Amino acid sequence: MVQVLATGPGGEVIVAGRSEPLWRVTPDGIEAVAGPDGAPITRWRHATLAGDGALWVALGDTLWRRDARARWRAWTAAVFDSQAFYRVLPAGGDSVFVATNRALWIASPGGAPARVAPFRHVWQVARLPDSAWVVLTRGGELWRLGPGAPRLLHRAEGASGLA
Repeated sequence: MVQVLATGPGGEVIVAGRSEPLWRVTPDGIEAVAGPDGAPITRWRHATLAGDGALWVALGDTLWRRDARARWRAWTAAVFDSQAFYRVLPAGGDSVFVATNRALWIASPGGAPARVAPFRHVWQVARLPDSAWVVLTRGGELWRLGPGAPRLLHRAEGASGLA
């Protein structure tokens, strides 16, 4: 079962199946993604590629970012209220949304992560044409994030994707 499928602005593709390492798809085949220690990344919770091409990998207690020069930077779960990481999703440019078990955050390489909303287990996030965001939780809640407080748009038990 594919758990991670992410594409970057330069055509890079990252993919992983349950209990598999993260893989990078290349024109010549696939290769395991090496983590900061040089070994294939196997204990991931989720991963994505940001708009700047950086790879973000969420482990249980650490969020890693690999930039274009293959330099790694880490944030611990303590920065995210000590909650376990659930998913990491592109947010535009060099930023990503970081979903923990209890909240949605936004993180970028140049600053401290900021808590966005108290959504549990965010599954997907998508930008709307008016620059607001819609957020789908694992529980099937569809929220709108824009100016003002988050607004619940719909509850759909079993919902699994946004398009």
